[in-house]
Amino acid sequence: EGVIDLPLLRGEDGRRRADPAGVRAVTHYRTLKVCADRSALLLLRLETGRTHQIRAHMSAVGCPLVGDLYYGAKVENGAKFDRPALHSCRLRFVHPLSGETVELYAKPPEDFERLCGCDLHEFL
Repeated sequence: EGVIDLPLLRGEDGRRRADPAGVRAVTHYRTLKVCADRSALLLLRLETGRTHQIRAHMSAVGCPLVGDLYYGAKVENGAKFDRPALHSCRLRFVHPLSGETVELYAKPPEDFERLCGCDLHEFL
């Protein structure tokens, strides 16, 4: 459990990277499960909302997302996932017109749950 507080700067290649000259970006994380192949299921909460923030932060601390070839994840132990293993189960924001808090929930896709090897509802 902890906080990744690393400013992000967009490089010439379009990728965001940790850089003191960048804009403030803060990600809170909690480890829910560690797997035998050393991958882990994390619960992440964004304090800021920068483009590719989760992907850039996790890569910067040496833990790129499974399936995220753009930010440096390698396929290990035969685990194949053709996209970044990232799912937003809950989104909460203040509606810009009404000022009301809106909260939305989305069930994880089946392939994501298979990859995690568990029923994710036990963590939510």
